[in-house]
This record gives sequence, structure tokens and C-alpha cells, in this order.
Amino acid sequence: MTKLANDAMASISEKYPEKLIPTAWLPSLEGVFVDELNRCVRDLGMKGCMIYSNIGGKPVDLPSFIEFYKTMSQHDLPILLHPLGYPYYSWIHEHRVGESLG
Repeated sequence: MTKLANDAMASISEKYPEKLIPTAWLPSLEGVFVDELNRCVRDLGMKGCMIYSNIGGKPVDLPSFIEFYKTMSQHDLPILLHPLGYPYYSWIHEHRVGESLG
């Protein structure tokens, strides 16, 4: 589904380049999803990456996600952080995600 969504984004942005800047979408920030990020930048010409403010209920600053951030830094592209609140995760309140992104 991730590849399908990213391919669709690339296709739409090719059709309407004056209206849409293509950004990759990743539902996770580890393993094969970092490979997908590289494919999106290298093969599809994506100009950034959109991630959610939590990844499967985990905060986005976990050490296990460092490979993703290093890859984005190497590509020198922006990360768009889409707010996704889940009040039943205790860290949401600790990091004030709702207030800072809502």
C-alpha cells in the first residue's frame, strides 16, 4: 500500500506539477520503509516526506528511528509532521503533541 500511495502521488504531481509538490508517505520509519524513502527520492523525485506525529503509537523521537532521520538529512529534504493525536498514549501529554501540532 505504501508503494502504491507513493506511486500515485508521483503520478498526480507529474500531471499537475504547478499544483502539487510530491512528498513521500511512510507509515513506519524503520527497515523497508527507509528503503521506500530512498526509492521515492531517487526514482520518483519526491521533495520531502510526510510522517505522522506518532508511529503505531510510538513517539517519533525513538532511537530505533535514527536511520530514517539520517537518510532524510543525507537527502537534505524536509519532513512534514502530520498531527495524529491519541490521548490514550501517556507520552502525548508529556510532549504536549496536541498543543504543539493541533
